[in-house]
Amino acid sequence: MTAIRLLGWLPDGSAWVVAYRPEPNAPSWYADGLAMDQRTAYANVRSIRVLSLTPGAAAPVTLLTAPDQVLAVDVADSVVRAGRVREADPPSGPGGRAWWGAGLVALALGGLAAYRRLRRGRR
Repeated sequence: MTAIRLLGWLPDGSAWVVAYRPEPNAPSWYADGLAMDQRTAYANVRSIRVLSLTPGAAAPVTLLTAPDQVLAVDVADSVVRAGRVREADPPSGPGGRAWWGAGLVALALGGLAAYRRLRRGRR
């Protein structure tokens, strides 16, 4: 990891942080030294993880591992303070963009059908 940002503290003293993993060609950039705002710049980050850093623990606990090219995450203060975590249940299906696309195609086909009907009526 090249940088971490604090998300918040839990009552037990644990800190939740976002850890940034650099792009594969980035290590030479980091060896030369980058300002902190450049270490977390989107062009320099490959992926992120949310970690729990507990005092006295041997290693951090990974709370979330984002897929590559997910470059930022926000966690609500109330979630951090409550320490709420759950198994991920990503949505399935085509999603909202697919429905917009289907609607645009239907609108275009409807417009084409109306145009043809008007042309036939003029003949």
